[in-house]
Amino acid sequence: MIISSIWHSCEVLLSVNVLSGEVLRITPADSTFSWNLLTLDGNNVLAISSNPVNVPQIMYGIVIEKEKRNTTWSWSKISSPV
Repeated sequence: MIISSIWHSCEVLLSVNVLSGEVLRITPADSTFSWNLLTLDGNNVLAISSNPVNVPQIMYGIVIEKEKRNTTWSWSKISSPV
């Protein structure tokens, strides 16, 4: 399950394993942006990242390495139609 939550001063996306209770941050650890979930595309995520001084970006996240306790996500910017 993917949910939004507050992490320090930013909103982040978390992956929650409902069977084990394991919670992992899936947004980049060095990101100073707030992230909001738009939708899921299978195991992939479509989200918005924004902060007060930048234009919001549509981001597409995919799992590139799935290991217990060390899942890696790759995030790509989706170009705006405008």
